[in-house]
Amino acid sequence: MKFDFHKKKYGKELLLDCIKISGSNKFIKDRTPFNVSFHELFFITEGSGIFKLDNEKIPFQKGTILLLPPNKWRQWAVVEKAFDGYILIFEEEFITRFFNDALFLYRFHFFYNHAAPSFIRMDHDHFNDMVVRLEEIRTELK
Repeated sequence: MKFDFHKKKYGKELLLDCIKISGSNKFIKDRTPFNVSFHELFFITEGSGIFKLDNEKIPFQKGTILLLPPNKWRQWAVVEKAFDGYILIFEEEFITRFFNDALFLYRFHFFYNHAAPSFIRMDHDHFNDMVVRLEEIRTELK
């Protein structure tokens, strides 16, 4: 199963979206592997588990940010407890236009460096600051 980015979801063409996981939780309950054509950043605010990205198993918990490039197989292998968070998704074109740099994402080692982990864990205060910004993005998009 492959998902593509819907540029006109809000009427105007946008290359970025921010989704609250609890508002679209059914795909996380589905353990079927899937693929997407866009970049994803998952900000985990509640719960824990294991996420598979191709052959990499990524343990996650509250405060984890998953940094996922397009066109890799994904699967929610284990999701424990009440689970929630945000998903920031964007097309590569968004970053290319914003930074005016076609190679920006390739220099950002989390997305395309196979030696780097596909996640980061943040301390409570910094993570909460990120959640505030994500809510601001969601408000702006609406």
